[in-house]
Amino acid sequence: PANHAPLREQGALPRLIQLLMRAHQDTQRRASMGSTSSQGGYVDGVRMEEIVEGTVGALHILARDAHNRAVIRSLNCIPLFVQLLYSNIENIQRVAAGVLCELAQDKESAEIIEAEGATAPLTELLPSRNE
Repeated sequence: PANHAPLREQGALPRLIQLLMRAHQDTQRRASMGSTSSQGGYVDGVRMEEIVEGTVGALHILARDAHNRAVIRSLNCIPLFVQLLYSNIENIQRVAAGVLCELAQDKESAEIIEAEGATAPLTELLPSRNE
């Protein structure tokens, strides 16, 4: 928690969102092309899905701070978090649900989350064994 404000002040939140969006777009592009090769999707030995999971996980932790939640909401990434609830990768679903849970503490974010249609996929994830 002590590093939340310095990270925010140094612009970490927009950079994380930018990295998330690029990695997600890459995974979507590969999926639309039907690429399942073991070569595709790696940058410097890291899978793009792992970048998505890691950035959303970091945003989940950073969203525990009220100021960070407001910044994250202002970056208009809630629709992407909702979209990630439909991922084929369970860990991505888990971290997306986690960040949405944190963001939902604020009424404005909760309304956006609901408007984006997150209720159904979140309800489906309830019986998941993945924390």
